[in-house]
Amino acid sequence: MVQEMLYTKRINALRNKMAKQGLDAVWVVEPANRRYLSGFKAIDPQLTESAGSLLITQDEAILITDSRYGAEAKAEAPDFEVKVVKGEAAQVLGSCILETGAKRIGFEEDYVTYQLYKELVEKLDHGSKLFPIQGLIKDMRQIKDPYEIEALKASAEMISSIMGEIIGWLTPGLTEREVAWQIHTLAYRGGAEDLAFPPIVASGPNAALPHAIAGDKKISTDEPIVLDMGVKLNGYCSDITRTVFLSEPSAEFKKIYSVVREAQKEAF
Repeated sequence: MVQEMLYTKRINALRNKMAKQGLDAVWVVEPANRRYLSGFKAIDPQLTESAGSLLITQDEAILITDSRYGAEAKAEAPDFEVKVVKGEAAQVLGSCILETGAKRIGFEEDYVTYQLYKELVEKLDHGSKLFPIQGLIKDMRQIKDPYEIEALKASAEMISSIMGEIIGWLTPGLTEREVAWQIHTLAYRGGAEDLAFPPIVASGPNAALPHAIAGDKKISTDEPIVLDMGVKLNGYCSDITRTVFLSEPSAEFKKIYSVVREAQKEAF
C-alpha cells in the first residue's frame, strides 16, 4: 500500500509539471523512468526492443506492453491501465493517443530512437505533435524520497559486504575472471536483481586501465589489485572501488597513494 501511494504521488507530481509546460500527455519508454513512475520492473532487452511504454495524461495512466510482460505489468503497476497488445508499438501508442485526445505529447528525446519517433509521428493526426521533455522526469528523480534513500542505503550495504568478502577471499593464483565470477555469485546469492555494471578486477599493469575487462591474468602478492563493483537492488544501484594488496605495498606505491589522497582532500 505504501509503495502504491508512492507511485500515485510521483504521477501527480509529473502531471503538475506537465500542466506548467502545456503538455497534454507524456510518453515514457526509458526503463528507469518507467519503473520510477509505475513500479513496472521489466528491462529492455536492447534499445530497439522495448518492454513497454507509459502514456500519462491528466486523467489517464496507461501501460502498453506485450504478452511477455502482461502478468508482471498488472501485478507491479496497479495505478495503470495495462494494455497487452500485439503488433507495432507505434501503431498501438498512436491509437491510445488519439483516444485520449492529447495534442501536445512530451517524449524522452535522449532515449527514443529516430526510427520509433518517425513511426509514431506517422500514426498521429495532424493536430498532435511531439515535444522533447528535456529531462523532466530525471529532474524529479534527482531529489530522493525516503523510500529511495532507504533503497540506496540497502544497495550500498550489500555491495560493501560483498567487497569485504571478496577482499578476505583473495589469494595469489586466482585469475581476474575467477574473482569477477565470485562477485557475480555473491551478488545473486545475496538477493540482488543484477549487477550495476560488469565488475572490474584489474591487477598489476591492468590496474592502470580505467575500465579494464577481467581476464585470465593471475593475481599475485606484489602488485595492486583494483576492485570496482556494484549491485542493483530494488531498482537502485551502488558502486564501490577499492585498491588492495595481498602483501605490504611498496614505498613507491605508498608515496603515490599519499599524493593522490592529499589531492582528493584538497578537492573536497
